[in-house]
Formats: sequence, structure tokens, C-alpha cells
Amino acid sequence: MAAEDGGIVETMGDAIMAVFPRPVAALRAMVRAQRWLARPADFAPPPGVTVPPSSLQPLALKAGLHCGPCLAINQNDRLDYFGTTVNLTARLCGLCTGRTWCCPRRCARRGGGGPPRGPGRRPCRHAGNGPA
Repeated sequence: MAAEDGGIVETMGDAIMAVFPRPVAALRAMVRAQRWLARPADFAPPPGVTVPPSSLQPLALKAGLHCGPCLAINQNDRLDYFGTTVNLTARLCGLCTGRTWCCPRRCARRGGGGPPRGPGRRPCRHAGNGPA
């Protein structure tokens, strides 16, 4: 996320919510994270981080992306986000399999180019249509 100027807003169990300055930055971060988690042994950990080989098991990352207005408030010395945009994004994750990501059509158009593709990688059609 840091490579795309993103920031973690909060963690919820095994999920995170992050914000990015542009939709395409969020998309690149999502795809990079999905690839890394699907094949962790193929990637070197960040400098100074050691990971036992037994921890390098593949994981699936369900990812949703949405863009739009939201309410940002400073609560208990941390920034938090609320609103329809945030709620829809959380629900988009439920449409994904871990090998896909979901993004509403209007947000994809604002993203600056087509979706990244690769073996086994494809976006869901669009929010509300279910996975492709």
C-alpha cells in the first residue's frame, strides 16, 4: 500500500480498510497483494523481515474497490471513514473469490486504463452482477 501512497484506516479481524489518492493506485495495490498472498514463496519479504518457510502458505485475498464521497472524521486520535461508498466497498468483497476483485463500472472508468490481467486474474463483471 505504501508504494501506491495508500494508508491503512483500520483492521477488522482478517480484513483491512485502506484509502488511496486515486482508484488506479488502489487497484495496483490490490492486484499486487493478491499475487503476493497467492504465491508468497515467489516473493522476497521486505528488508529486515524474516518469515519462517512454514508460514509461506498460499492465501486468497478478496478485494473490493469503490470511489466516491465519504465522511472522514478524527475520532480517538485516528482518522476514520463512513458513508455509502465505504459500505458498498465492504460488500463488494463478499462478491469476490480471492482470485477476483470487484469494482463498480463508474469507478473503473475513473481508474485510468483497463484492469490488470494475468493468468487466473479477472475482475467481477460489476457490483450487483455477481462474480464473473
